[in-house]
Amino acid sequence: MVDDEAQAKPKYVGGRKAARIKSGILQISLWGISHPTFGLPKRKRRLAAAPDASAEKALA
Repeated sequence: MVDDEAQAKPKYVGGRKAARIKSGILQISLWGISHPTFGLPKRKRRLAAAPDASAEKALA
C-alpha cells in the first residue's frame, strides 16, 4: 500500500486481504505478459508487399 507520493504506508496487511492483493497483482502481471502489444499505437495503413523478384526473372 502506498500514499499519494508513492511512499510505502507503515501499515501491516496480512491474512486473506494480503492474499487477495497479491493475487490481483499476479493476475494483472500475467495478463500484461500475455498481451504485450496492448496500448501500443496501431498502424494507420497496411504495409504494401514488395514485388516478387523471382517472378520477374522467370518471365525474362
